[in-house]
Amino acid sequence: MKKFFTILLTIILCVSICGCQASTTLDKNLTSSLNQQEAMVMGTFYRNTMNADIASDDAQVKVVDAEADELIKTVEDFPDSLKATNKTYYLSATGSDSNNGTSSSTPKRTYADLQDSLTSGDVVLFNRGDIFREQIEVVSGVSYGAYGTGIKPRIYGSVDGMTGIWEQTTVPGVYRFTKLIGYYSNIVFNNGQYVGKYVSDLGDITKQELNVYIQSANNYLYLYCPQGHPQDVFNSIEIVDNVDGTNGSIFLPDDTDASNGYRTDNVTFQNLCVMYSGTHCIAPGASSNVKIEGCVLGFAGAKGIFNASTAAPVGNAIEFWGAANNVEVSNNYIFQCFDTGITHQGEWGNNPSYFNNVTYQNNLIEYCVWAIESWYSNGNGEATENNINILNNIVRYSGYGWGSLNRHDKHSYSDISYSTGAHSNSITISGNTFDRSRAISLGFSNPPEASKMILSNNKFLVTKNTKISHVDKVDKDNSQGYIRYIYKYGENQSNLDNLYTHSNNQFIKVK
Repeated sequence: MKKFFTILLTIILCVSICGCQASTTLDKNLTSSLNQQEAMVMGTFYRNTMNADIASDDAQVKVVDAEADELIKTVEDFPDSLKATNKTYYLSATGSDSNNGTSSSTPKRTYADLQDSLTSGDVVLFNRGDIFREQIEVVSGVSYGAYGTGIKPRIYGSVDGMTGIWEQTTVPGVYRFTKLIGYYSNIVFNNGQYVGKYVSDLGDITKQELNVYIQSANNYLYLYCPQGHPQDVFNSIEIVDNVDGTNGSIFLPDDTDASNGYRTDNVTFQNLCVMYSGTHCIAPGASSNVKIEGCVLGFAGAKGIFNASTAAPVGNAIEFWGAANNVEVSNNYIFQCFDTGITHQGEWGNNPSYFNNVTYQNNLIEYCVWAIESWYSNGNGEATENNINILNNIVRYSGYGWGSLNRHDKHSYSDISYSTGAHSNSITISGNTFDRSRAISLGFSNPPEASKMILSNNKFLVTKNTKISHVDKVDKDNSQGYIRYIYKYGENQSNLDNLYTHSNNQFIKVK
């Protein structure tokens, strides 16, 4: 096998010498630009995506830029406020599992060593400034947050490519990572400044810099980096491995809850930076009384990228599955998801799906395929949905992120993707800013009755390619209220100039 790959790499070298190589040029100021990012209090990541043509000098865009920066600052400064009614446990990257973990001076190192000791009323705190590479099985009644000073604690679902060994192959610029990667999903450089592009044929690896080839689903990763040794070129390399190949979520329900439908109840997630997941960042399952606040969540998904032409896309920053009752997602920064930023969705086994008193507010969501999504199937009865509130969020660049560039289904990007059904009741979409979706701003399938939807005081920034909305499965001529309005103006972008304020919504054309 080793001889085979040596021969194949030699063939690639001959092809690249013949002038068949095409690549873009990496930023020559990688180090200086990254050092500026290191100074950010919230953490080290890039807000801009790769090759996204979204820059604009439009005055209205500048207003949204300022609002987004202000919301980032709110997330950055969100206070640590978790209080235990039972015990508080501390985790530090420099701690020891021989410690009891009950004080900041005696922290444990791994969550796994602590998990079986947790009971309702406990709080688990991660040390600010540290990086933890561990899957967290959430215990109902236990909350998770931060302690100390500095940037938010980072919980990553990735392998550190700066500590492993990259071997130069016989082809100049092609390196092999010597640690086996079990279930590759993504590779991210300089905290989001660049991502790799998976190729299914080793012969294509030198066609573009940062192409990635996996010898097999359980073997070595090859990278084309013609600028030099990867650890010399980049300041950080995160190789997203899908953990166990079935559920690569970083925060997921405790296995002991399996008899109760993998549910999570009475939990708060606060001031955590959760990134580089093969599937989801925070996926509490069927949830009740869950709050997610002050968190940074990004680069989720791409499980199954080896079969990207057929595999269902996976990768949400936050996913409530099958049930969500009294849940709130507020004051978070969410970005670069292979699928969706925030979603309540799915069928809850043999139980009826229900989503009641769900609030998503004051979040900044950027560069996701869909920013906010809802869909469900009937389980053992009729699915229900009541009092859904999507309020005062800033949603930007849907369809322009890493996930959008690497998916096979590239035509349905939207700020909101909503499959609600006639049984939905009281859905409020109000006070949001929707900024330049690549395709659709509001996408509805089986939409609720017009009388049950409140669509007000939103601001839509659109380009010539953006539809205000798309509605499936309704009779356009007989639809009432906002549905008829959206059909009249949303389906035909040339009518944008004819738009008028409807329930105090604003529609602004951006070049």
